[in-house]
Amino acid sequence: MNIRSRGRNDDVNIEEFLQNLAEMDKTNNPYKFHQCFDRNVILIGRTRTGKSTIANVVNDITYVSKPHELYSQTQRIQFKTISTETKDNVWYYFNFIDVPGFFDISTSGKQKLTNEKINFYLQECMGKNITNIHVFAFVFNLAAGINERDIETMLFVKNTYPYLDKYMALVITHCEQLEERQRKKLIEDFFLHSKVRQSKLQDYFKLGTLFMGCLRNESVATCNDKSMYFEYNNILDMRADFIKKCIECKDPFNFYQGKHANVCRIS
Repeated sequence: MNIRSRGRNDDVNIEEFLQNLAEMDKTNNPYKFHQCFDRNVILIGRTRTGKSTIANVVNDITYVSKPHELYSQTQRIQFKTISTETKDNVWYYFNFIDVPGFFDISTSGKQKLTNEKINFYLQECMGKNITNIHVFAFVFNLAAGINERDIETMLFVKNTYPYLDKYMALVITHCEQLEERQRKKLIEDFFLHSKVRQSKLQDYFKLGTLFMGCLRNESVATCNDKSMYFEYNNILDMRADFIKKCIECKDPFNFYQGKHANVCRIS
């Protein structure tokens, strides 16, 4: 669009003129930019704990879970970038790094991924161009009770990366049908487990415990509106808490600086 000038006019109120230009810009400028602040989140945990679902729910609160599959579909590190605007008109973009599940069974060969293999994956991720990580989220599911393999994996991460405790959060998924009181009871019981208590695992997760869930495929398939509304309200609160915690983490861990830089690099 060609906007013509009427020449110099000493009577023009410059503040009013610039305000008019700003209004015109809303209509005429096809490319608008916003200053964005990044938040990089690494998701780790066993298969079907809901790692991939977390990024999907943050992006779309109405995301519906997929029917259960026999084998894990996440076998390579996956990256998902999404953005959001807060009520204060501040923009954030989130990079979710989904690490293949611990003890996963591969669709090709049905081979279990060992903790050593996951250690390689983590270091591969650290070698990517995303060098600042704000949150390391250990994702697991307590719906079927406490799984010893989850505890073993937490201990592996704790012993291998003890210096990441400041950036570690515990995220319990599949909580869409649990009220806040029930979610708190769930995590209290977990931290009272003898092995968890003896190894002081709770102290390792300095960012605390978060919860997540999504609309259940079963609720949608049966058109159960009561369940869907109940799940939605729970998801709304859990999702907000998760995003708020990520935004609060302003000081990231940098893989290539500090006393542990050599440990995190791929040789």
